[in-house]
Amino acid sequence: MIRFEGFGFRYEGTDDWVVDGVDLEIPEGSIVLLTGPSGSGKSTLALALNGVVPQLIAGETRGSLTVGELPSLTTPVAQMADQVAVVFQDPEVQLFTLTVEDEVAMSLEAARVPRDEMQRRVQSAIDECGLSGLELASPARLSGGQKQRVAIAAALAREPSVLVFDDPTANLDPEGTQHVYETIAAVAARRGRTIFIIGRELDALAGLVDRVVALEGGRVVYDGAPRGLLEQAELVERLGIRPPLATEVAHRLASISAGRWHWGGQVPVDEAGLLREIPPAATTLSIVPAEPPPPSQTSSVLRFDDVAFSYTRRGRVVLDGVTFDVSAGEFVVLAGRNGAGKSTLLGQISGLLRPRSGRVLLGGRDVAALTVAQIAQTVGFIFQNPNHQLFRDTVEAEVAFGPHCMGWDADRTRAAVDSALARTGLVGMRHRDPDLLSMGYRQRVAVAAVLALDPQLLLLDEPTTGQDEHGLAELMRLVGELNASGVTVVMITHDMSVALAHARRMVVLSSGRLVADGTPADVLADDAVMRGAALVPPPLVELSDRILGPGSFSRTAVRSPRDLAERIWAARAQDARAAS
Repeated sequence: MIRFEGFGFRYEGTDDWVVDGVDLEIPEGSIVLLTGPSGSGKSTLALALNGVVPQLIAGETRGSLTVGELPSLTTPVAQMADQVAVVFQDPEVQLFTLTVEDEVAMSLEAARVPRDEMQRRVQSAIDECGLSGLELASPARLSGGQKQRVAIAAALAREPSVLVFDDPTANLDPEGTQHVYETIAAVAARRGRTIFIIGRELDALAGLVDRVVALEGGRVVYDGAPRGLLEQAELVERLGIRPPLATEVAHRLASISAGRWHWGGQVPVDEAGLLREIPPAATTLSIVPAEPPPPSQTSSVLRFDDVAFSYTRRGRVVLDGVTFDVSAGEFVVLAGRNGAGKSTLLGQISGLLRPRSGRVLLGGRDVAALTVAQIAQTVGFIFQNPNHQLFRDTVEAEVAFGPHCMGWDADRTRAAVDSALARTGLVGMRHRDPDLLSMGYRQRVAVAAVLALDPQLLLLDEPTTGQDEHGLAELMRLVGELNASGVTVVMITHDMSVALAHARRMVVLSSGRLVADGTPADVLADDAVMRGAALVPPPLVELSDRILGPGSFSRTAVRSPRDLAERIWAARAQDARAAS
């Protein structure tokens, strides 16, 4: 049994309680989804389970927390590690050794587990995580999903009674995400361990967990079954949670129809439930062709001309003959599995990486002839992991760093910082330490630091990492406004729903080669391209085709759940007019 009794915590040097008044009892063997918006206290609560909060991350606590018979707030972290194992969202920060086998065994060696017992545990964990045959492989050479499974195996080898997954798929491509969820499901099937999963993807997790605990402002605002939360549309939206597509479409229908659309039973939580409630006539709705984007009349701001690249002279070719142009004012999404070459391609623009052959032209000038400082005057780069570009001790200092480097005077710097903080919703956090913010808020700090320099070409590498639905909506609203003002946007994302809703062009890489270039709707509807690039179309593609007719998705302007709901409601209105 895990017991939180009036538990609260605030970080050292801050006035606000990150979590407060938490009262929970978690029976042994429970599978719990801990969810809520960025900064709601989810990770803090999880890190308190193994004593990292407050023993290694200093701060003030109140109330109590016990795991079994152990008071986790005062029991040494090394002792708590035998009971509670944590798998973080970024596997890179918890992998250290040269082989998978050594990685899984490392914590057991530190705990002086006897060799025979260690070998049994290591092989059992490797088998359970689907890593058999990779025992001697280097973790550094594995895919993102495989790295995360190595981290899970290392946690399982400790045979903890409590296992915590902190947003474990945040940095993974769709293929890796699917494999990690399958691994978690396999672990969960072996009842006995208590499992906490921190995340916001109810679509993927609702069928796996038996309980949802939602936090808002550090307090518990929901504790119950997944369906109970999904039926509360206003709460789900307020918490910034992404519900299953069927549930979102159902709620959109209720909103669009002003309550005139009534469900026969409970609000549907899956596609089958939604389709049962939609009258067959809706499938005959006239299809309104989507308007293709107008051909670009502007000059090329960026050109990749037969670019090839490898990190070592005889190493694997990461980019192989990539050629395409980006016109001024375009919004282009780069997609592909982990390791396809997307981040490497953006690295060519920054001047930090140089092509082995071919050219990268920025505004018609060869990047090879430009200094990094010259490139930085017009190009803003936001990395996938904000920890790689945050190093100052306050949010304000971080955002001001770029303007200072550019030699701007105090007034211009202050104005740029104030504007960037306001646009990213960080005004109230200007004096906070970025290291103490959630991943979602750290990503916003990275965005603000780039916006302060007013770039004309914005490069974003997985900027949606760690964002709740509110943060995602605000970020994409901001990027959209910049694009509308003339800023050219090139964005890497694994979130195909984001690509569909916001981009007008999608370029797909596979094994370093360009394999598709077109509108998101056309690319997402191409099964061969999607399979070859290990991408997963958003559920909206299949659901639209099932409701509007086969092949209709690529021929219509459905880009969001709201668009689909509007078409379904239009079908009902069309039927009503025909009947009268």
